[in-house]
Amino acid sequence: MNTMATTYRWSDPDVRASDIASLARTPILIREIYVGRSPAWLDSRHNPDTFSPREVLGHLCVCETDNWIPRVRLTLESRQESPFQPFDVLGGNQMSYDLRVEDLVQQFADLRRDSLGELDRLKITDADLGKTAIHPKFGSVTLDQLLTTWVAHDLYHLGQIFKSFSAPLQPHIGPWQEFLNLPQFN
Repeated sequence: MNTMATTYRWSDPDVRASDIASLARTPILIREIYVGRSPAWLDSRHNPDTFSPREVLGHLCVCETDNWIPRVRLTLESRQESPFQPFDVLGGNQMSYDLRVEDLVQQFADLRRDSLGELDRLKITDADLGKTAIHPKFGSVTLDQLLTTWVAHDLYHLGQIFKSFSAPLQPHIGPWQEFLNLPQFN
């Protein structure tokens, strides 16, 4: 039974604190898993149509500037459902290759710190969580859904990074492949 689905609410102070802690940890994890990695690791892909770890990092930076907090603000400030600006998912790809990975890691940490500071200053109330805006693809979405997606988005991309790091190892692990289930990556 999936109890998380029935008990998870951003309005719960414990959930909110855990989610914010998770968002605050992402830059720490990124620093630990990126710095010192070779280009072969940073440019690996677990699937040809996915971001490389380097591209994930650029994507996370662009999300901080163009996605999360701007959409939170829009949802909070609107008296009616306002439309979100479309978000360029691939917007960070060029930045991923223009900057040294260490600089990109620091940029993400700085942007996330600023985002979390802004989130704190916004003093979101339980009533605010039900406010809505219009997503270009999904239609009406709540602030609660947006904030929850921010956390899930980080976790998804952290998993994607580790899958990409693991994929090139798959041909070399011999019989242990059965236990690691690497060919099942999607």
